[in-house]
Amino acid sequence: MWTSQRCHTLLCRRQVKDIARRNGVMDSRLAPLVSFASGAMAGAAATAASYPFDLLRTTLAAQGEPRVRLLLL
Repeated sequence: MWTSQRCHTLLCRRQVKDIARRNGVMDSRLAPLVSFASGAMAGAAATAASYPFDLLRTTLAAQGEPRVRLLLL
């Protein structure tokens, strides 16, 4: 799960920084603030995207015997 979350974080952060660069925000004194905000938004988006799968994995691992498999559609 860590790899999936990290990939989402890097992808989202790059997209936010590209948008800021196209709008000319990265060339100003606000660059550190934009970098901080893009990292925060990327972390939140990655957590929101990967949390359901992590919860499912934890739930299945915490089940004792007999194991019940969930059917995902």
